[in-house]
Amino acid sequence: MEKTILIIGSGGREHALAQSFSESSSVDSIICSPGNAGTASVKGCRNFPAPGNAEILNLALKEQVDLVVPGPEQPLAEGLVDELKAAGIPAFGPAAASARLEASKGFARDFMARNGVATADYIRCRDYDTAKFSLERFGFPVVLKADGLAAGKGVLICTDREEAEEALDSVMLRRDFGSAGDELVIEECFIGWETSIIGITDGMSFLPFLPAKDHKRAGNGDTGPNTGGMGVIAPHPLVDGDVIKDIQDNIITPTMAGLQKEKLGYAGFLFIGVMVTPRGAKTLEYNVRMGDPEAQALLPLLDGDLNKYMEAALEGRLADVKPRWRGGASCCVVAASGGYPREYKTGYPIRGITEAEKTGCRVYCAGVKEDCDSGLLSAGGRVLGVTALGETLNDARALAYRGIESISFQNSWYRKDIGFS
Repeated sequence: MEKTILIIGSGGREHALAQSFSESSSVDSIICSPGNAGTASVKGCRNFPAPGNAEILNLALKEQVDLVVPGPEQPLAEGLVDELKAAGIPAFGPAAASARLEASKGFARDFMARNGVATADYIRCRDYDTAKFSLERFGFPVVLKADGLAAGKGVLICTDREEAEEALDSVMLRRDFGSAGDELVIEECFIGWETSIIGITDGMSFLPFLPAKDHKRAGNGDTGPNTGGMGVIAPHPLVDGDVIKDIQDNIITPTMAGLQKEKLGYAGFLFIGVMVTPRGAKTLEYNVRMGDPEAQALLPLLDGDLNKYMEAALEGRLADVKPRWRGGASCCVVAASGGYPREYKTGYPIRGITEAEKTGCRVYCAGVKEDCDSGLLSAGGRVLGVTALGETLNDARALAYRGIESISFQNSWYRKDIGFS
């Protein structure tokens, strides 16, 4: 029986998902909506625009798809999975009630507190005056988070009162993150190092992928503003057996118990941002979808059939499955538009992708569009993800930088220290 998968989204994560499904013997055809120039180049993949949940539902019905895989968080928060399931269409992701684990930082923190998940002390502030009064509650540095979805940029780390007041004004007065700033979460700031723990859940079990390291800050040496992610390495070289046990016992196990207790279980991706501190592993955040650019580093290392793992989750038998991985390591470096994550211009011709791929790299399109006259053009803040595999992290890193050096578009830039910092 033929199987058709519909992927929702238009970024590098969706390109990586499409590529992974194209290598699956259990998937016959792929649709990406809206997709991008990269997904259009994947064998067996077609792009179709569907700008909203109603249009996605109609597309799924028309094409008789067997599974819908939402990539970004917004349609999940807006109830896409609820609508699909009501129409009898299987979907890999949470209903809107469970998507609050990502869509509301305050809801997620309350969930962790109720269920004994290791995390930060925090306070939810629903108005400006309360937030300003609470800025010094945990001392400095302190973390301020816009409660709602902010494309990965709503987390502000402040070293003193002046920075904290500026961040507060940005979120709740100037509304730099829109309605995401209707509420603010103030948290204690951990000292340590981060890892991204991403996997698949069926609401009862958690099937972990390799631990990864994302590089969120814009500048070399982890300086500058937060971004959606400037590069990823996998596996994380510092995550050993002791760290894994700590994360399993104090984060994953109580999270799974909480999902069942509060009836928030779902079949889909679960992303847990973790800070490893002198006091043990602590949860920074939940995401209820595959990370981007983590997908571009992790999926090329996956040796098994991604669709088969999803089927196991949808059928509630994830506990019986173990993932298979290629040996070695991966490194993904993001090429961005000048000015990102603040104001930037797009529409510039992209050169050198073919040359980068000839080095052995995989080039994933994120903010890219195709023009019939000019070829591929930049169309976003994060434009490309250049991923390389190697026997060692050093091998993968060297190849990724060799590949990205072949690529150029006006005002392009990338961090020079992915995997070093």
